[in-house]
This record gives sequence, C-alpha cells and structure tokens, in this order.
Amino acid sequence: MSEKHKAYYVSDSSEEEGAIVYAKTNGDAKRRGANLFDDDWGGVSARRAPQWDDHYPHGPTDDEKWESGWHFECSVCSCLAGKGYGSGYGSGDGYGKQ
Repeated sequence: MSEKHKAYYVSDSSEEEGAIVYAKTNGDAKRRGANLFDDDWGGVSARRAPQWDDHYPHGPTDDEKWESGWHFECSVCSCLAGKGYGSGYGSGDGYGKQ
C-alpha cells in the first residue's frame, strides 16, 4: 500500500512567502517548495500542516487560509490583507504567511 500524501507548510528562508504542498515525506515537501519558490534545498523549510490533509490534492482555498490567519499581498497595491490587517484590494496571488 502506498503512503498517503500529507499537507506541509513550506516557506522561503525569509518566511515572506509560504504555501501548502502535498508530499509523502518532509524531504519531498522541501523539494516541492524549492521548485515553487525557485530556490535551493537550503532556502526553504517544510513543516507538517495536518489540518489541511483532507484537502488533498487541491489544497485549502484562499478563504479557508484567510479564516485560519494567513495574510495575502494585494496584487494591485502590494498592501497586506488578512485578519488583523484589514481588508485589502483583492486576495493576492495565493501565497501568504501563516
């Protein structure tokens, strides 16, 4: 039986960008994060995000991430939008910080 994909929160070294990826291992999640952020293995971190496991394969929606405390950069004015940041213009590009 193959292992189930698990949710991981991956972020770049500055922790300004983050995303949910699905992988079987932490190492695979880091590799996916490095590809996503166009970075190398050492430039990303990955940690389990079990609350998103049941959202495989598409991941949580931006609304679900917003409700759990993520914020997003507006694609128009670059301001931050999210709970505690007020409401911005648009919800950005789907990347955020948890």
